[in-house]
Amino acid sequence: MICFSRFSIVVRKVAVQKMYFSISEASAMAGEEQYILRYWEREFDELRPRKNRAGNRVYNEKDLAVLMAIKQLLREENYSIKDAKKAITLRFGVLKTDKKSIEKKDAAVRQKKVKSDAMSEKIITSAQSSLPMQKELANITLPRRDVLELCSLLRDVAILIQSL
Repeated sequence: MICFSRFSIVVRKVAVQKMYFSISEASAMAGEEQYILRYWEREFDELRPRKNRAGNRVYNEKDLAVLMAIKQLLREENYSIKDAKKAITLRFGVLKTDKKSIEKKDAAVRQKKVKSDAMSEKIITSAQSSLPMQKELANITLPRRDVLELCSLLRDVAILIQSL
């Protein structure tokens, strides 16, 4: 039996605390449509759910708290978007709220990713240059395949680390 409560899932009477929620789960908890949540993400700097490798939004508990506060201000207290932005900023606050600083941060993250990709390519190229010519590729022994797989895994780990 699976039951959804506010922040946990009960499976066979064992509570499992979830760390992240999909946009459909977050919209169900908030009682709003998914497109409304995406709109609020554009309007409120404090609501910035991360995206997983597949590009799907994943909301943590802080994002859900911000989401519920936005809903309360807009739907129950009838704030305008402008006034709700001020109230949310006062309550949750974003260190850098101006768009230029956010764009600079995004550019720096993209630049780090490019450097990481270049470094990964160098590692892979150096690993592949030690391999025999194409005619002998069929005779690759298992340890060399392991080395290639390890290089690939190291690249993925480097990308994960930089995305944190």
